[in-house]
Amino acid sequence: MRVKSTLIALRELGYQIDLLCFPHGVDIEIPGVRIFRCKNPFGVQKIPIGLSWRKSLLDFSLLLEAFSLAKKEKYLLFHGIEEGAIIARLLSKTHKIPWIMDMHSSMADQIRDMNFLGSKVLSRVIHCIEKNCLKSASGVMTVSDDLTSRANSYRQTKTAYTLFDLPLPLPTPSDSQISELRTSLGITPNDKVLLYTGNLKQYQGVELLLRGFSNFLKTYADKHQPVKLVIVGGGPEEEQERAFYKNLISELNIANLTNLAGLRPSDQMGAFYSLADILVSPRLSGTNTPLKIYSYLEAQKPILATRIVSHTQVLTEQSAFLFELDPEDFAEVLSNLLLNPELQQEKVKHGLALINNQFSREVFLERLGKLYHSAIDAALRLN
Repeated sequence: MRVKSTLIALRELGYQIDLLCFPHGVDIEIPGVRIFRCKNPFGVQKIPIGLSWRKSLLDFSLLLEAFSLAKKEKYLLFHGIEEGAIIARLLSKTHKIPWIMDMHSSMADQIRDMNFLGSKVLSRVIHCIEKNCLKSASGVMTVSDDLTSRANSYRQTKTAYTLFDLPLPLPTPSDSQISELRTSLGITPNDKVLLYTGNLKQYQGVELLLRGFSNFLKTYADKHQPVKLVIVGGGPEEEQERAFYKNLISELNIANLTNLAGLRPSDQMGAFYSLADILVSPRLSGTNTPLKIYSYLEAQKPILATRIVSHTQVLTEQSAFLFELDPEDFAEVLSNLLLNPELQQEKVKHGLALINNQFSREVFLERLGKLYHSAIDAALRLN
């Protein structure tokens, strides 16, 4: 979705684009955008979230295809996303053409957090490569102020820009869709619904969410009308995590109030958001803001989120209910949220103002245009 937003914005700025990507997936139609896919000589079928050896194999194929395209076509600029920045850097050096580094996260941090044997050494190696790319790029775009600050600490020109994610477009559900979903989840009109959306990886904090919800039910439930927790997410590659959380739900004795709804198609998400009374993000770590936070803000529902940099660079006490990485604090903050409907509305109103003033399409387009123009102008001056 981030890449799609960038493509549409670049087309509005008047650029023609060749998009080179992995062999998997479905092509989307955007006028002025040609999609090319690298070969799959290794027969890779599934690519898990984050870094992996399977992704590395396809990255090598992507590198070969990128150089093949660069020989055939005359490009104004190269744009490398995540580890694709290394490919864009090599293309730039070979063809003497400016390039943009599109940084959605720190690859070095990802490897360090994976915590496997040798991850610390590999993280340092990747950090050196990442640092070199940041220094040499004609311009850098990131998804968070933390990444931008880090990027500019290595760059004399300070030409790294934060382009916050845009909210995902949510289809407006019909009353019948909402009613059918409510029935399928076993939710009554009297229930309050706490909704989590996202994958089930450990860093997302689903265990914290479940333990915090259990604590809330034990300590504060008698003060409130019934609250039910709905968790949406968990693809086929996350069966192990799903089994763990299913066992934990049983162990905590909250199965009658918790629904693991599984992975759902995007056309159902509007109904889930409409059904929700509270939207929760219990993420444990990271510096890049989850894409769902922008959708949460636009949905105009109270937000309950952990007080970590990943959230607080966008959310504040004015726009969300923040809690520490502690099940007891989660329970207390959730109870306070439910007891203060006026405060809920104040925070929702402030959150909508954030979307309109700081995270709008207009701001995204302006910053992207400035980044591209400055990168191209700087390259022209050098030549």
